[in-house]
Amino acid sequence: MKQAIAIMRSIATKQIILIPAFYSTLAASYNPKFAGTIARVDEINLLIDRVAAAENMTVESSGIQALFKEKALNEDLTIDGVHLNAKGLDIYKKLLLNILN
Repeated sequence: MKQAIAIMRSIATKQIILIPAFYSTLAASYNPKFAGTIARVDEINLLIDRVAAAENMTVESSGIQALFKEKALNEDLTIDGVHLNAKGLDIYKKLLLNILN
């Protein structure tokens, strides 16, 4: 991640915003061969927060909660417990457009 940030800064990117890692559905999170466990996603998000603090960057998580029920991807928004369906993609697209605007 730090290398990606360095590359973005080397090309004079005006702003870099990090987005938290996604949780899978509760059922999928029990199979680490299928998806990251809830504990692993928590670890990744902690690392993202640390990098953001060290690099003086923002982690944008507002709006992302619409995809989840507590710490699991809403089952109505996924095709397989991991990947977003059309409705989930629409929510995520709106989140990204909100960040970019």
